Amino acid sequence: MKQSIMEMLKLLAFIFVIPACFAEEKTDAKLISKIIKNVGECAADSNIDFDLCSEMFEADAKHDDPKYNPCKCMISCVSKKMNVMSEDGKFKEDESLKIINDLKTPGYKEEALRVYEICKNPEGTNCEAGFNKVKCVMTNSEKVS
Repeated sequence: MKQSIMEMLKLLAFIFVIPACFAEEKTDAKLISKIIKNVGECAADSNIDFDLCSEMFEADAKHDDPKYNPCKCMISCVSKKMNVMSEDGKFKEDESLKIINDLKTPGYKEEALRVYEICKNPEGTNCEAGFNKVKCVMTNSEKVS
């Protein structure tokens, strides 16, 4: 099923720093705003086709197809802007945990921590690491599926 742009932004936000999807309280609104701003900037810089990115997350998608590379690379772009990925393409545990620990929405911090532990070391660097984290989060969190 295709997702609306807003749903896609929310999904991408979750994926970049894991807890972003959990930020539902007004106290977490600043985080959501920052992520959406960064998603917009990275999408514009890469001329992202959100329909193609939605397709990439469908079960039968061939993830190694080069047509999905811009979508995968947008994940690392936003992760770097959020300071949860280093310039060499590795996720930063301390920065990710700082964002998670600042969440205020009841129940969501716990879910973010649980999923973070499962997905904190994705294979690869940069675009592949970001995409692998996305797949892991989508597989392991009921809040995203």
